[in-house]
Amino acid sequence: MTRENEQAVSVYDKIAESYAKTFSEPPEYINEFLTLIPRGGKVLDAGCGPGFGAAHIARNGFEVTAKTIKKAGRGSRTPLFRCLHLP
Repeated sequence: MTRENEQAVSVYDKIAESYAKTFSEPPEYINEFLTLIPRGGKVLDAGCGPGFGAAHIARNGFEVTAKTIKKAGRGSRTPLFRCLHLP
């Protein structure tokens, strides 16, 4: 991992808990986005954080792959969606 990437991961790790509390609901634009995808379609949530958006997408009948960096998605004590953590 490059020094810049390590710094970015460090920042995300520091704000993960606060981020999870602040953005505990999926953004409003997700529902509009989902109207553009066939029901049951595949969605990649890159940078899923604690997974609130990914869980919402999955609950609406889509196949979701969610990815985040290192600890950034672990800010919530009970993540709603199991995100894949990238090195």
